[in-house]
Amino acid sequence: MKKILQVTFILAIALVGCDQKKKKFIPIQSLTQETAPAGTATSSGSGLTTVSIPATGSGTSSLTEVQPGATVTVNPNGNTPFTYETNTTIPVNTTVTDNQGNPVYPATVTITNPTENNVLLQQVTNQNGTVTGTVTVPCTTSHVNVTVTTGGSTSQPVSIPLQVPVTNNGTTTTQPISSIGNVTLPITNPSSNGSQIADRDGDGIDDAHDSYPDDPTKATKIRFPATGVNTIAFEDLYPNAGDADLNDYVVQFYNEEDLNAQGQIVEVRGAYQHVARGAGYRHKLNLLLPNTVNISFESTITDAAGVLQNTGLSKFTPSVAQLDAGIAILGNSGNTISSQNVELNQTYAPGHVSKIKILFNTPVARSIIGAAPYKIYLQVIDTGKNIFFPGKYFDTAGKDLFMDSNGFPWAIMVPGVWAWPLERKDIRNVDVTGYPRFNSWATSKGVNDKDWYTTVATGKVFVLPSEPSNLLAYLKGSEFGFGPLIAITLAAFGILGGLMIRKKISSV
Repeated sequence: MKKILQVTFILAIALVGCDQKKKKFIPIQSLTQETAPAGTATSSGSGLTTVSIPATGSGTSSLTEVQPGATVTVNPNGNTPFTYETNTTIPVNTTVTDNQGNPVYPATVTITNPTENNVLLQQVTNQNGTVTGTVTVPCTTSHVNVTVTTGGSTSQPVSIPLQVPVTNNGTTTTQPISSIGNVTLPITNPSSNGSQIADRDGDGIDDAHDSYPDDPTKATKIRFPATGVNTIAFEDLYPNAGDADLNDYVVQFYNEEDLNAQGQIVEVRGAYQHVARGAGYRHKLNLLLPNTVNISFESTITDAAGVLQNTGLSKFTPSVAQLDAGIAILGNSGNTISSQNVELNQTYAPGHVSKIKILFNTPVARSIIGAAPYKIYLQVIDTGKNIFFPGKYFDTAGKDLFMDSNGFPWAIMVPGVWAWPLERKDIRNVDVTGYPRFNSWATSKGVNDKDWYTTVATGKVFVLPSEPSNLLAYLKGSEFGFGPLIAITLAAFGILGGLMIRKKISSV
């Protein structure tokens, strides 16, 4: 007799936002009494999580800003302030039961983004029939698909709508998605409890769905973004106001993750290229990981032509102190790029490429390191300040330490090969901005014009001549191999001058 599998699927959007520098337009309140990362998290009776900030000795990459020993709050009250991000992270709580209410174990739950046709989460249910974790999608995504595999049978995809966020007093929340209804799967032998699958490595995930069918420690490969690259842009005068042209330090990147059958992260790989430096300050691009993780780390750094530099890191296991100090991705920006790439008609000269590999000797849950690009931050060498994305550190009153008094950040992330504003082109100023829909998106706290970055005014942004990204072209054929690197020439990209990738360029 066939059984019916009922899947109860709860998706509550926790981070909603789709996303400004150092010059004249943004007054900013003093942050001299506020302190940021890293330390030991503790919970208080008020529901706030506080982080104690350790003092760091001279000569280290201090992650404190002013006063060691102060505290900040993390994720105050469970609400998420608008953070100018272009992605949404969704907690997942899934229960798979049969038509008699019994948990189904093992069953593989797979969540995909139908727009980009990529896996967002894949995990085997536990003995209670449940799967937990998070998925991250572009904020323009309206649906995800969910399938369940057990006993060699896979359900048809069930489409789950992602609800429109509700914004109130600067915080963005959503109502949870309560259920995806019933998923019907034929089970010819219920007592087999899902064992009728081809599973060479015995990890519980069917070979047809296993990215590593012969490796029991790995099951699923996840790429962020699904294709191409994303762009991260920083303002570097923190804690002072910037000019909101978002070109002080710009990097293109993508990440890959390997997850095991339980959805834990086993390995992370990343590729990053420095593409603009519209600033006089020097910087380092670093990654902050919790000091509780047990990892091995290595990096290979080349210039844009593929010539190996002597600034990478040989494979090593960071100590707690080294993790607290942050791990270097790209070094002194005075050496990693030769052109500012922020003026009209300036010849584009991309900078160094860093490829990193992080092996988690003990697999970790997503909640431990967060979603890609994780806690990546800019260390400003000349000021000694560190600049994080908003939404991560708050003072005890709940104010975001990395938002200015007007609610504007020092770091944003934009999908694709983004054309950043030219020097002193405030992205919010309607008279000069190259992005006429940005303000609608920003003032609506990410509800309207989620794809604001696709409408671009010519003559106000720096248009890259490569297609689709110098980083991707450089890595083609070698991906994350850490052996000999294939050099490329930049001349080939000059032929493609004037192309705008993933942008709709119009005169405004």
